[in-house]
Amino acid sequence: PRPRQPRGGAPKASTRALPRQDVLSDFTRDTVQHSWMQVQERGAKAVAEMMPGFLFELAPETLGLFPAQVREKYRDWTAEEGPAESERSALDSPGLHKIFLKIVNTTGQAVAGLHNLDQLIPMLRQLSARHAGYGIREEHLPAMGQ
Repeated sequence: PRPRQPRGGAPKASTRALPRQDVLSDFTRDTVQHSWMQVQERGAKAVAEMMPGFLFELAPETLGLFPAQVREKYRDWTAEEGPAESERSALDSPGLHKIFLKIVNTTGQAVAGLHNLDQLIPMLRQLSARHAGYGIREEHLPAMGQ
């Protein structure tokens, strides 16, 4: 979906300094990669289908970030997907599950990029700038990380 731009133009990426290659410890990198292996063992699709329930329980206000018109954009429009997004619960939403599958896959790309922070950091900055326009705020991130 196209980001909703606040008055004054496009959202700005955070100017806060992010860690460089030599600051990310081997322990941190290994911990992240181990956690990602657990996601892979469960399967990206299974994890993506579980994530909304956990997120909305920990941060109920995030449900408003996924209105029916946003979820509609991610549907395949097959008979198996059933009724339109506006006629169903967000937690029972094929569109929402596809959004979260994109999140899981993007997380996997970030984990794979941990070996080269000089390339990863600019990509993450662009991604965060785009998502700031969707209404996602920094305080939503801890709940998403769990």
